[in-house]
Order: sequence, then structure tokens, then C-alpha cells
Amino acid sequence: MREVLFVSVMSAVVIILVVTFFFISKRNLSLESERLKKIMGCCKKTDSSAKIVSEIFSVVASYIKAEEYSFYLFDNKNKLFVLKSVHYKNTSDGSLNLSYSGLVPVKKVTFAFPVTVSADEIKDEISLSESGKMKILSIPIKGGNALLQLKMDEKFKLNSGVLKTADKLAKGFEPVVSLVVSLEKLNDKIKVLEAAKQATRSVASIISSNGIFKMAIGMFTRTINAKGGFFIRDSEHSLEVDVETGISKENSLMFKYDSELHAFFKQILGEKKIATLNKKDAAFSNIPVYFASEGVKQIILFNVNFGENKGIAGFWYDQAYEIDDYQTSSLLLMFSKISDVFKRSFQISTHSQSNIETLKLISTLVDDLSPYTVGFSYLMEYYATAIAQELKLGQTEVENIALAAFLSNIGISMLSYDIFLAKGKYMEYDYEVIKLHSEVGADIIEAIYGDLNVANMVRYHHERIDGFGYPHRLKGADIPIGAKVLAVAQFFIAKISPRTFREASTYEEATEALKQVAGTQLDADIVYAFLGWIERTRAQYEDCDCSLDYCWNMRCVSAEICNKCPAKMKKDKRCWEAEGNACMAHGNKCETCFIYTEYLGRKNRVRSMA
Repeated sequence: MREVLFVSVMSAVVIILVVTFFFISKRNLSLESERLKKIMGCCKKTDSSAKIVSEIFSVVASYIKAEEYSFYLFDNKNKLFVLKSVHYKNTSDGSLNLSYSGLVPVKKVTFAFPVTVSADEIKDEISLSESGKMKILSIPIKGGNALLQLKMDEKFKLNSGVLKTADKLAKGFEPVVSLVVSLEKLNDKIKVLEAAKQATRSVASIISSNGIFKMAIGMFTRTINAKGGFFIRDSEHSLEVDVETGISKENSLMFKYDSELHAFFKQILGEKKIATLNKKDAAFSNIPVYFASEGVKQIILFNVNFGENKGIAGFWYDQAYEIDDYQTSSLLLMFSKISDVFKRSFQISTHSQSNIETLKLISTLVDDLSPYTVGFSYLMEYYATAIAQELKLGQTEVENIALAAFLSNIGISMLSYDIFLAKGKYMEYDYEVIKLHSEVGADIIEAIYGDLNVANMVRYHHERIDGFGYPHRLKGADIPIGAKVLAVAQFFIAKISPRTFREASTYEEATEALKQVAGTQLDADIVYAFLGWIERTRAQYEDCDCSLDYCWNMRCVSAEICNKCPAKMKKDKRCWEAEGNACMAHGNKCETCFIYTEYLGRKNRVRSMA
């Protein structure tokens, strides 16, 4: 009897469990259906990818409990997953809150997901990685366009149930992610168009001396990582703000007419070339509340003095830091450049010199934004002229090519300096913006100089012979010969110049790289004309145990750097032997500098022939 009763009870328990499981499964399926319907409904009602991603987080959180949730989209150009959004779980009510948007962190976040994740690090299937007590659950969305990463509790275990749930989510989100990708691409295109419009609107403003000076202050502000900058002109009877950047609109007007603050800056600076005012200094109490509210914690002031025209250039930071000798030297170099800008722009406006001088001045300002591009415009002019003469083009055409080469990067002056100065490789959107520089540069030249021939050389110098270039995918004979010459010169300079993410190629590697792209990316006749010129030049120095020329001539580096470099004192053209040389000031190390690698390659070739 007991056995029968036991069997009956157990049967009832099994039936109850089956029924319960059925209803739970049905409820879960219903919830899943509702969630997916909600997402698809959101997709139909909004053009905001951020809102759709928030809904994705909500669905994931209802099935998989985590401390933080991150969403990445795939950047096809660099083969990276790029962080787009992070949400964290609110411990008080369990809701999800935006952790940061546009990669701006907030204090509540105790863990930071990486901004990019290499595609090679991500497996095709769901996986759990551990680092100490940290556990990260990676869920690649089917189709490969997106990645979810979840920060899990240290006790979390990846069991079959979680795997099954995550796999369903990964499959279910595929069409939703496709929509997000489409919206992101559309938004990027809109941003690129806006950047182009803004660049076009800015062209007219750069002609005046004040326009050039404002551009210089803006460039230098970003170069030295300051939050804002200004220039206060010191006239005979008053101090007047000519340029300011980084100050909010509501405070800008007060700063412009705050004569007491201007006088205070003049007093602090005195006759010194440079002065620093830190929040810890007693004198900092003289900074008015409206200016301090911008987050100002440190101000660096420069004396700008050119004849009757003088003033105060200032840059402010939102955090205090110790300025070392290298930074001080860099800032003094900036001061020198600001003085030079003021001097030359004043000459242009008072003596009505050609607008070409204005454009060349702007190009050199762009070059000096980064140590890796110092002297770029002069190098372009030098190599492009050599190629044009080697091709036996007419004198007028040679001069036009030389001018176009010098101005080939001027379009960057109208685009985002932040993108130009970014370290590492460009993301897809950044790359699309930078690609605008050739058309923007051509528009500047056409509007200010009025020569369509020179403008088109700049416009098309990133086209390829095989038709895969930009901006218009021209090919072969459709590309102006001047643009083809610029393309060869720029390719070679890019190879022999270092970047933040790579060392420079050796001279031999650079010439070999030219041969490899001849006939596909670059015009073969122009490539081999250039290589012929290089070979003849090197042959003249086969018996010389030195560089082809003095390093400052070969690199076209500004006098501000070279005049202080020990290599300038050497007369034997062996700059790499000068101790304490200033190679790093133009982004180089002696062992990878093309001046030295050219010398080594030439010597090795002579030895092999002996």
C-alpha cells in the first residue's frame, strides 16, 4: 500500500513539474516574443540606433543577468569591433542605465570596456574569458556585424542553459543589428556631408590676417591638448580679445569685455616669454567665477611680440600638471610659431601680397600640428618638382605641379584637427571625413587662387590608375598628370615617414614598394621616372661616406627645430652621429630615419659590387 501511495505521489509531482515547466516555457516564449516584437516595433518608429541598442540591452538583461552590458559594431576597414554603448545595472531598482554615450565615462562605472576589440580576439561562438576575478561573456551576433560583451559576477558559470539562451539571442538580433548598421552608416554619411558643408563655409574666413590667426590658435590649442585658447591684442591704449576658442557662448562675451582680467594676465606675464598660472597659486583667486566655471585649473600665457603688434596668447587646461623641460620647449616653439603667424599675416594684409602666400602659410601650420608631418609640404614640393622635371614637362606645368604639391594637404585645415591628430589608424567615419580633404583643398585653391588646373591636381591626387581611388574613382588617362605626380610623391613620403602606429620603411623598402604598386595604384611611367631620378642622385654619392645632403635640407625641417639641433653644427653630413639631436621633434629616430637608411642602403650596395 505504501509503495502504491509513494508511486502515486511521485507521479503527481512529475505531472505538476511537467505542467509547471510547460507554463514557464510558454510564458518565457511569450516574453521572448513580446520583447522581440517590442524591438521590431522600436525599429519601425525610430531612426535612432541608440534607442534600438537600448532595447537590445533590455532584452538581454531579461534573460542574462550581468553587472554591465556593452555593444560593439564591426569596423570593416580596420577589422575591429568598435565600442558604441555601455549600460550598467542600477543596484537600487535593477533597471538599466546608460553608462556612457559617445565614449564619455561617468563616475558610476567601475570597469571600462576596451574602446576597440580585434576581430582576431573574438571567437565565432559564445565564450567566457577570465582575468583574475573579472569575467567577460562575449556574444557575437550572427552575421558578424556586432558583438555583445557582458561583465558577469565572479561566481558566474557558462552552463548549457546560458549558452542556449545566448545563442537564441545572437540569432534573433541579426536583422535588428543589420538595421543598426544601416542607421550608423547613414548617420556617418550625414556627418561627413555636414563636415564638407562646414569646410566650404569656412573657406572665405581664412583670407584675413585675423582668420589665419584664429586658425593658428585653434590648431595650437588642440596640438598641446589644451581645452581652450585666446589671443589678447595689446594696443597702445587698450587690451582687446582678438581670438578665443573653447569658451562657452554665455561666457565668451564676458571674457571679451573683462578688461580687469586682461590686465591681470598682462601683469602676470610681465616681460617673461612664458608664464604658468595654476589653481594652487594664490594669484589664481583673481580668476573670475565665470571663467573658472569653464573648468579652468591651469593657464599658460605667452608673450607675442612683433614690432608695433604685440599681445598675449593663452591656453587653459581643465587639470593641473607639471610641465617638464620637453613640454616647455614645445610650448616655446609654439610661441615662436604664433609670432611668425602674426608677422606673416600682418605683412600679407598690409602689403596685399598674393593669396598664395596665405595658402602656403596655412599649409605649414597644418604640417606643424604633428611631429610626424613636419616639413611635409616642402617635401611634397621638392619631390613633385623633381618628378615633373624628369618627365620633361613645360616650365609652367612644373611650377603648377610644385604649387599643387605644396598645397595638397591644405583641405585638412578646414576639417577636424581632432581626427587629423588622432593616434593609430582611422575608424571608418574618421577615414571618410579625412578623404574630404582633397576636394575641400581643391575648392579652397579654386576660390582663392582661381586656377582650376592646380585645383584639380589636388582634387584628384588620391585617385588610382586602376579606378579604386577617391573622390570620383577616375582611372588611367582620366586622371590629370599633375595629380598622378602628386600621388607618387605622396606615396613615397608616406613610406619613409613614421606614424604613431608604425615605424618608417627603410629607403630600399620604400623604393621597392613603389615598384609593387606601379601600374595599379600609381602610374608606372611616373614611378619609374622618379626611381630613375633617385638612382642617378644616389650614384653621384657612391664614393661619399655621408648622407646625400644635410639632414635639414633633406627633411625640409623648420629653422625653429634645426637651429637648436647639434646636427646643425656638424659639417660632415653624418647627422646620426650627433649626440642629443632633435630627431624626435619631427617624429623620427636615427635608426629608422630615411636619411640614415638611404646611406646604409647605398653603402651596402657599393660593398656588394666590390
